[in-house]
Amino acid sequence: MEFLTLEDEKDVFEVTMFPGTYREFGPHIDGYGPYVVTGKVESQYGALSVNARKVLPVVPAQSL
Repeated sequence: MEFLTLEDEKDVFEVTMFPGTYREFGPHIDGYGPYVVTGKVESQYGALSVNARKVLPVVPAQSL
């Protein structure tokens, strides 16, 4: 299980990666990102977090 703290232009948020997701996508997490996170937003104790299904780095477009 892994916990990530990510930031977008509006706020900081927590991302939870359960063991299966972490095994699959953990090796792709390296450095500061940026990352695309897909999952379910949950609210607990007044704080929002994302239960991740996928976490992948943003790949820059190749020049033609």
